[in-house]
Amino acid sequence: MSGPIGRVEPVDLLTGDDGALLLYPSRLVAISPLGAAAFELAAPGIGLEELASRLAERFGVPTDQTPRDATEAVVAHLVAEGVLTDRRDPPSSLG
Repeated sequence: MSGPIGRVEPVDLLTGDDGALLLYPSRLVAISPLGAAAFELAAPGIGLEELASRLAERFGVPTDQTPRDATEAVVAHLVAEGVLTDRRDPPSSLG
């Protein structure tokens, strides 16, 4: 893996214009075209900044938040769904 954000390989995958269906041993996960692109780009492992840049190239820059913030939200959602892994260091708590 060349970056801290990677993907969890499914048993099977079906992609189309409307996103992707990922089959895992105990569940089926449907993801949007944006999620499918993030999943595809994370195959070799990728850093957040590079992922944000490449998603912005494909989908344009969000108007309501920074590309980094939008990508953080996509990654967090896909990690919660068990589709991506995030091995970045957690933010340090100042205190």
